This record gives sequence, structure tokens and C-alpha cells, in this order.
Amino acid sequence: GSGVVELVDQNVAPGEVVKTPTADLNVVIPASLELSCLPHNSWTVLANREVVLKVGILDKEGNKVHLSDNLVIELVVDGTFFQVTSSLTNGTLHTGVPLIPGQTKVSATLVGAGTCTLATPVTTSTTMEILADMSLVPQLSVLPWDPVTHSQYTVKHTLTGGDSPLTWSSSNTSISTTSQLGMS
Repeated sequence: GSGVVELVDQNVAPGEVVKTPTADLNVVIPASLELSCLPHNSWTVLANREVVLKVGILDKEGNKVHLSDNLVIELVVDGTFFQVTSSLTNGTLHTGVPLIPGQTKVSATLVGAGTCTLATPVTTSTTMEILADMSLVPQLSVLPWDPVTHSQYTVKHTLTGGDSPLTWSSSNTSISTTSQLGMS
């Protein structure tokens, strides 16, 4: 169903004309769940780097549904690959760390809200691909600049971890360029 919610201000005298704020309210049946992996919104993640798994609810038209505090959402992920470090009580947000490279299934099920359970729980799942953690050496290069001689330097970057193929790039090519061998 639907309705309108209106704010009643106790400080307004009877008969006084004041436009009060209103909001439309729609009560819908949940049709599907949406899983997101933050901060990069990608299910390809690096081992030992914290991520947030977010569960959203959509109606049959694909509109997002407000996530109330009394939801009962269960998240299932293999503890061999992923360690959940904290979760909201309603099951909509889970912080955790991918542990080892590989693939693992992530499933979420909306069971109900409060003591009211759905006749047919709403479920979704996806696959998380975990890659070996990467590190770049050196992480920071600070080089002196001489405006007279226009100094030029070559720095060799080395990457450990990750998975091939990789592409090297510079975020500011007016300051530095890089080759596909990691030379900048």
C-alpha cells in the first residue's frame, strides 16, 4: 500500500496556516537482493585488504527499499577465504578481510523483519575472486628538481604479488611517464 506521512508541529497554534513537510510512503514486497563489494564496487579483491560487503533490497521495479534496523539478513561466505570482522545487526553491512587467493561464493538471504518471516526468503549470490596482495617498491619516490638543468631520473619499480597481465601507467604524464617494464 501507500500513503503520506505529515509532520505535525506542536508549536503551531490551531488555525495557523503553515505548510507542513510531507513524504510519500510506499510499502512493497521485496523482490530481489543486491550485493556490493566496496570500496571499489568490484568482486575482484586483494588478499589482506579490508573490504565491505553491502546487501541492498529492491522491489519488483528495481527501486531501492529503505533498510530498517529490524531486518534479518543472513550472509554466508567460506571462512577459509574470507573473515568477517564486524557486521551490522540487520545483516546489511559486513566488514571483513579476504584471506587467501582463490574464488569463493558469497550468498545473502533476506529471512524477514523482526519476528515476521517471509514465506519465501529472498536470496542472491555472487563469486568473489581473491588475488594475491600486491606491493610496489619503492612506494614513494621523492626526487629533487632543478629548473635550470631540467633534471631527469630513471626509477625502477618492482611489483610483488597480483596476477598478470598488468599495465603500468602514470597519473600525471607531464611530471612522469612509465614503461610497461615499470621504468619511470
